[in-house]
Amino acid sequence: MVAWWCWCRRCCVQSCVTLMARPKFRRYFSVEEAEAFVAALELLAQAVDDPPRDGWVRVCRDPDDDYLVAMAEAAGATLLVSGDKDLLAVERPGLDVRSPRAAVEAIAYRHPWGPVLIPGTAEAAFAQAEAEGHGPVLATVSAFLQVLQDRNAKKLLRAVVTPESLRAWTQDLLRVRSILANRGMATMPEYPTLNVAYVKLPPDPGDNVRATGEVMLEGAVIVTLQRRLELHGLEQLGGWRVHGLGNYVKPEDLPALPAPGLPSS
Repeated sequence: MVAWWCWCRRCCVQSCVTLMARPKFRRYFSVEEAEAFVAALELLAQAVDDPPRDGWVRVCRDPDDDYLVAMAEAAGATLLVSGDKDLLAVERPGLDVRSPRAAVEAIAYRHPWGPVLIPGTAEAAFAQAEAEGHGPVLATVSAFLQVLQDRNAKKLLRAVVTPESLRAWTQDLLRVRSILANRGMATMPEYPTLNVAYVKLPPDPGDNVRATGEVMLEGAVIVTLQRRLELHGLEQLGGWRVHGLGNYVKPEDLPALPAPGLPSS
């Protein structure tokens, strides 16, 4: 079971009483139901104050809404729930703004992998990953997966894999393609050292999903990458190369890197 916590602007709780008493809302709920909702909000929600104005980022079409973005980010909120069209139009990495209906649907969503997953989009996931500095690693894995499906894969692989592993990839291409068929990609790499990264490729989840907590990705294949700045390659990959597939390759089992300032052999 997953617990959802609600954060609410301290002054908003009382303003709800006035707003929900308006006649236009009677078609949706009675005054008594509105009062019960506010009472539940006061009991269960965690009231928070507005973050300092100097911490607000100008992201909303209506600058008066920027405090809500700052509050959501300061609280580490999973969702910012609003019916305001200006807020719903905000596109900011890591910020997930949904209407009340969409938020309820997300909370009620159940994925076979566990209750910590809610519907998401690949675009939002990669935008957040890029903002957090994971772009080159994920771009390398994406390029690797695309190259594998190319008819000239054996020639193109040298641009995305380590030289030491190239022969293994080209000799076992069909098996590698089979292993990687029907898989998704997790967008939160692990970094055991500065020059090593691991990316998980779980079985295809069916839907694009976002993890709101820890989730066990059973059956995931691990892609091990090594950063090889001494090699010439695609600039957007940041020097990262794929080295292994399957289980984690320990950093000490990866090829030795040349000493700083020395040319590669």
